[in-house]
Amino acid sequence: VLLNCVEGYARQSGGMTRNFFKTSYGSLKETVVLVEFARDEGYIQDEDAADKALKQADEIGAMLWRIIQNNKSNVPCSMNNDQ
Repeated sequence: VLLNCVEGYARQSGGMTRNFFKTSYGSLKETVVLVEFARDEGYIQDEDAADKALKQADEIGAMLWRIIQNNKSNVPCSMNNDQ
């Protein structure tokens, strides 16, 4: 997730930047499914850790979604802006 954000930002091309943030968002959703699966199958036995990871994923997902929505004009966006 993080590496896709960095790569997209480094491209400095609006359309490509937005695409990499969308890829990051998709990767985040995949990660959520894997954490839930691992918890359900008993690979993650610490419920608090799983819940914390899922809560953080929700927060990161909200931030990524705002970045994607704010960058609809296909201009490079700044990772330092308040999104």
